[in-house]
Amino acid sequence: MPTSQAQFRHHPLYVLPKFIGKYEIIWPEDAEPAGTFKEMPVYWRKNLYKLHTKDKWVQEGRQVRVRIRFREANVVLNVNLTHIQFTRRENFQ
Repeated sequence: MPTSQAQFRHHPLYVLPKFIGKYEIIWPEDAEPAGTFKEMPVYWRKNLYKLHTKDKWVQEGRQVRVRIRFREANVVLNVNLTHIQFTRRENFQ
């Protein structure tokens, strides 16, 4: 494990939350830290994922799907760029 904060910046195995970028996230949210460094949790870099904006997905030729939940009506609204689909569920969470 690195011995200074600067060594964590581009380390291939470990990452400090301090060095997580705007479009990066530790996933899953309950990921176990690999250890601690000066009372800060140290996470595995394999748990660090890059996030993309809608525009970036479209640039890569992918389609963005949005899922909206309406708890009161037990309806799930799946929005695709081409059509809208309503699904009614009994056991809605």
